[in-house]
Amino acid sequence: MRLLEKFDHEDHDYTDQADFQAQSVQNRDENFQLPLKIGKVWDPPFREFAGKRCSYDDGFSLHANVKILAHQRAELERLCRYILRGPIAKERITYEANGKVKLQLKTPYSDGTTHLEFSPDQFIKRIIALIPPPRQNLIRYIGIFGARHKKRSEITSLACPKKVKTKKKVYRTPWSELLKYVFKYEVSNCDHCGTKLTLVATITSQNICHKILNHLGRPANEVSVRSPRAPPEVDCFDQTMGDF
Repeated sequence: MRLLEKFDHEDHDYTDQADFQAQSVQNRDENFQLPLKIGKVWDPPFREFAGKRCSYDDGFSLHANVKILAHQRAELERLCRYILRGPIAKERITYEANGKVKLQLKTPYSDGTTHLEFSPDQFIKRIIALIPPPRQNLIRYIGIFGARHKKRSEITSLACPKKVKTKKKVYRTPWSELLKYVFKYEVSNCDHCGTKLTLVATITSQNICHKILNHLGRPANEVSVRSPRAPPEVDCFDQTMGDF
């Protein structure tokens, strides 16, 4: 109750929606009127939840008998489908001639009720109660599962260790490797010192290119056109084919 009162004070900007949610949980409107039950046969006696890991206390009910193990992927999918299902099926909604909205129940109540009849105002308020609060997570963890609980680390440490991401394989062979394989020539090494060449920068500015060429004593405005040359004189092709 203290937790609910705290939420009520914090969500004062959404009082109307909180009221609609409270009415939806109680199955009543602001005048404490129940929707009309169609198909009802008798008034069943009040029954508390019965069964393993079920509890009812002071108006609150808890059903905690659903357990999904790590390897039960089909059960996990079923739970996700249940959580992410649509809030209401349009096929089960009908508009009556008297202006009422009739909702067909997916499963009849134990008292025989098959449909619920609402006034348009009551039905709209029930739909509004299904709208999630703005800028808030739909799943909230309370207690030891909360993000700020002092013993949360004891729970999270029991989880399986994260898999180390392996380096993604490169299926495209670099051009330097292809040239080395065909011509037996390491194009990525310097012809003067033999060290590995590294990419420093990609220069696309014409002014900077002129400055570098002028500094090296190379012509910056002349283009020497050369015809395509043949492969090196070394008979590398025959050697390469011989490896096969």
